[in-house]
Amino acid sequence: RRAVVPSLHKRFLSVMVDKVFCKCAERLVEKLETYALSGEPVNMEARFSQMTLDVIGLSLFNYNFDSLTSDSPVIDAVYTALKEAEARSTDLLPYWQVGL
Repeated sequence: RRAVVPSLHKRFLSVMVDKVFCKCAERLVEKLETYALSGEPVNMEARFSQMTLDVIGLSLFNYNFDSLTSDSPVIDAVYTALKEAEARSTDLLPYWQVGL
């Protein structure tokens, strides 16, 4: 509990909102504006996932994935790992690797 409580202090959260969440949200708005101007359909789930990855990277790992503005093999690897984890956690049957 002692390790977590300082990260929930009002001052710390205020800084995180200003420096991380707002900047990531601004990047998302810029990305969405380009879609709005072109009239192209937007995959909102993908855009929100990218923003979420950027927020998590900056706030927890101090790493800027910059997934809203650039493609990277690191980003692809993260999404692959997350999809696999989601599939394993939501499947009704346990996951076994069976050699055929």
